[in-house]
Amino acid sequence: MTQGEYNDLIQSWAHQRGWQDTASKALRDHRLLDWLFSSMLGEDELPARHAAEVIRLVSDKNKNVILPYLVGCLKKLETECPDGVRRCIFRMLQHTDIPEEHQSTALELAFRDLRDYSQPIAIRVFAMSTVANIARSYPELLQELIAEITPNLSEQSAGFRNRAMKIINGTWKP
Repeated sequence: MTQGEYNDLIQSWAHQRGWQDTASKALRDHRLLDWLFSSMLGEDELPARHAAEVIRLVSDKNKNVILPYLVGCLKKLETECPDGVRRCIFRMLQHTDIPEEHQSTALELAFRDLRDYSQPIAIRVFAMSTVANIARSYPELLQELIAEITPNLSEQSAGFRNRAMKIINGTWKP
């Protein structure tokens, strides 16, 4: 596909069916996947948000789809970016075996967004799950995470409490 064809494709995403069709194609077409990640990590907000939704669907079928793009995704989290992009990246990180050389950066960013009460609940929940995912390799981190989430747990949303309790009880699986 040419850049123009990719741009036409993104314009056709009027609803989730278009996203699902594109996600299916991206599983087979690495150039399309590269373009989706480039769009998601780019500066143009609307294509970034749409690409994030498609990448979310791709990651449902391939949990490690983020790995070739991990450095760019972590750099994107360090900046102001659309909530949908931030949510998509943390959603992928919670299920990915993050290489050791990137765990400290991912951990720092996840704790930052978990502690930021101005972030939407989904971002905070996926950030919490990302910390829990990394804590599988470093059990002492689990105690730090539990100490972070328990003090105000009763004031959190039902979704946050549900995920937090699964992490605390050891029943959440990445």
